[in-house]
Amino acid sequence: MKPQTNVWQGSVLFLIAAFALLTAGCDNRPEPNEANPLHGDCSVALRKIHEAKQQWARDLGRQPSDIPTDSDLFGPGNYLKRKPVCSHGGTHTLGSVNRKPTCSLAATMAGHDF
Repeated sequence: MKPQTNVWQGSVLFLIAAFALLTAGCDNRPEPNEANPLHGDCSVALRKIHEAKQQWARDLGRQPSDIPTDSDLFGPGNYLKRKPVCSHGGTHTLGSVNRKPTCSLAATMAGHDF
């Protein structure tokens, strides 16, 4: 009887270990560096845009009056994977390096400014 018990215990331990390994890579939480349109607020998105814009200017030696494009800052291999979005559907304007980005809803809704 003892060998069957050891086989059963070994099988259970193997299944537990396999389940743990399979679920270890299943993380559906949003990345902390990305603004999520369903969570957070617009000011977080604007801050991320501003940080990306400042880093772009430093890396490329840009002038304060230079204006980056979306393709300069967002996308694979750029400063952010995707352009952060306003949590209420507003439109973000990047602006020049020496200006903070803006949201089209800043004048009408709280939390939509830098």
